[in-house]
Amino acid sequence: MLGISSEPLRTVTGLDTIGLYPIVHLKLDTLQNKLHIRLNPRSGGVGKISVFVNGKEVMEDANPLAAIQNA
Repeated sequence: MLGISSEPLRTVTGLDTIGLYPIVHLKLDTLQNKLHIRLNPRSGGVGKISVFVNGKEVMEDANPLAAIQNA
């Protein structure tokens, strides 16, 4: 594809079945010191959500749906 090699492209089976991570939307409310996180699932769904601040984990699993599904 880059024109570097004249060899034909190899077929890659199963690459289209890899689940994609969710789309992340962040909104910072500086007046209330809150960070609003919204995730839109794609083909990979939404699993465990860990929240890190400055490299330190502050929430091990912030997914409210995980608690409901495990109940």
